[in-house]
Amino acid sequence: GENSELDQGLTSPTSSKPGQFLMEILGQLSVEINTFALIRLGDLYRDGTALAADGAKALGYYDQAGERGEAMAFLRIAEMYRDGTRVKRNTARSIENYEKAAAAGMVRARVLLGENFAYGRYGGRSNRSRGFHLVDEAAKGGETTAIPSLANLYLSGAGTKRDPARAVDLLRQAARDGNAQAATTLISYYRDGRGSAVPRSAKLARRAFSNYGHVIAPAERKRQELLLDVSTAGSTTAYAEVARGLAGIPDAQWVQTINDMRAANPNAYVYVLQTKLAEKGLYKGSANGLLGAGTSRALASLCRQTGAALRCAYGPLSSQTTKFIAPFLR
Repeated sequence: GENSELDQGLTSPTSSKPGQFLMEILGQLSVEINTFALIRLGDLYRDGTALAADGAKALGYYDQAGERGEAMAFLRIAEMYRDGTRVKRNTARSIENYEKAAAAGMVRARVLLGENFAYGRYGGRSNRSRGFHLVDEAAKGGETTAIPSLANLYLSGAGTKRDPARAVDLLRQAARDGNAQAATTLISYYRDGRGSAVPRSAKLARRAFSNYGHVIAPAERKRQELLLDVSTAGSTTAYAEVARGLAGIPDAQWVQTINDMRAANPNAYVYVLQTKLAEKGLYKGSANGLLGAGTSRALASLCRQTGAALRCAYGPLSSQTTKFIAPFLR
């Protein structure tokens, strides 16, 4: 699901090679029944990486972790049933497991459930106004991650009246109060643009960074600086410079950074994609930042090598494909 980045506390692999990743996970299990490792095994069966895709086995591992009280396991199950990933879509079970995750201590799960309703992800069973109120209640209850979600609802008019000015004001106030996620969301509004509601503006993005960067943790602040440079890169020389900057990105921030690069400057992203595919011997053309047939074929070859080519079916510039292939570009 699109919220699978919520992997706080999960052990990250030291290798992007699926086989070695699997051995690391099994090694964790051999020491103790590690709920995080159970979730990772579930992920492998869900995604079809290293192991043959098997929805029933994925659910089985998630269930084991859930029995040990791990909220993340319920979140994974909720996403599978929401999206119909390796299982038949089941709205009731999806909602039930979001609520289980919240009951297990993940307040964020109620925010995610609210987003699902507000954005209509449950089709005819989506109660959009209820979704807005779930997010609004979480924000009023002090859940810091709910503020950017609430701002996005106002920005798009999902579950409430569209009010871009209110969205920006919410983020500014929260950033002034020390909410780092609100600060980075506000920066991204200006850096990437949000259509006619919030036009792209490098000047305003840098001003927001200057005003609120002090509330952002050092590693994330450095990442935001790189993304600001990415957004204004307009030549292969500039693309090469930001590509070199990626070397300093920690593993835990890699996938999000690559996906943010795609949103901030698709040409810079394609340039990085071309250079990484060339290093793997999959791309023979020039690195120019232009998405042509050669780049698309090379990307398709990488997707086939992972054993989960269907994960790339959303298109080379989609968020889903980018998040999937990013670990293999490290």
